[in-house]
Amino acid sequence: MSKLLKAYTNSPTVKNNDEENHTAHVLERCGEIMKEAAEHIERNEIENRFHKTDRVLEVLSFLKSFDYAPQTEEDKRFVDAMINYYDTASYFVSMVNIKNDKVLAEQMAYSFQEMSKTWLEMERQGEEAEKASAEKTDS
Repeated sequence: MSKLLKAYTNSPTVKNNDEENHTAHVLERCGEIMKEAAEHIERNEIENRFHKTDRVLEVLSFLKSFDYAPQTEEDKRFVDAMINYYDTASYFVSMVNIKNDKVLAEQMAYSFQEMSKTWLEMERQGEEAEKASAEKTDS
C-alpha cells in the first residue's frame, strides 16, 4: 500500500503542481464545497448549489480515472475500494441535486473530510514504514 501511495505522491501530476493536487487536500476541498452547496440549499440558490455539486462530481471523476497502477493484491483491493467510494460519493452528490437535500450535502461534506483524514493518516503511516525500512537496510 505504501508503494502505491508513494507512486501517486511522486507522480508527475502531483510533483509538478502544488500541494492541492494531493488526494487528501482535494477531498478536503470537496468537503468545503459541499458545505457551500448546503448553504446554497438553505438560501434556495439552486443554480449555485448545482455549480458546487457539479464541481465535486468533476473532481470525483478525475480521482476515479487516475491510473494508480496497483502492483500487489493489497494495492488492487485498495484501488477497488477507492473507486467504489468515488462511485458511491458521486451517487450521493447527484442525489443532493435531485432532492435539493441540505442534510445529505452536509453528510457528504463530512464524508469527504473524513476520507481526507484517512488519506493523511495513510501517508503518515507510509512514510513511517519507509523510514523504518530504510533504517533496517542501513543497519
